[in-house]
Amino acid sequence: NWGTWRLVPERMLQTIEAVTPPLAVLPGLSWSYLEARVNTAADISKASSAATGHSEGLGLKGIAKRSDDYVIVFEGYVEVPTAGEWSFSASADDASRVFVSELPIMDSIGTATRETSGVPLRLGKGLHPIRVEFVQWGGDASLELLWTGPGQERQPIPATAYRRKP
Repeated sequence: NWGTWRLVPERMLQTIEAVTPPLAVLPGLSWSYLEARVNTAADISKASSAATGHSEGLGLKGIAKRSDDYVIVFEGYVEVPTAGEWSFSASADDASRVFVSELPIMDSIGTATRETSGVPLRLGKGLHPIRVEFVQWGGDASLELLWTGPGQERQPIPATAYRRKP
């Protein structure tokens, strides 16, 4: 048994340096709320935004205007406190996709998996673009993004680590 194999872009194997945002950044993330039935990741790009706003972190409360069939897309930056190898995992009811420095590191859309782990990334200290797509089909709605890094146990990413453009 050789385990699970995953093909990854070569860029994911190299150190990804932090970015300098074009403008000053503010605490939190920007979000877009989309009303659509999403069965595949491609469906997200076809949906139009019903509302936009800002939040401290990945909180879902107060964003959705209905209980089923919607997507919330969070965008901004995550501040990596120490250079080194970082691993991310997500827990979402119902599904999610996560991109760090524009690299797709997790995707549970179209699967029955609520918790997913991404490919470890070598990240430089500082700000890295992040995009989290949360998909809600029905029932409970929850989303949590966790990380593990140099000298840091697996834990939820604190809201204080998120930044957004003004």
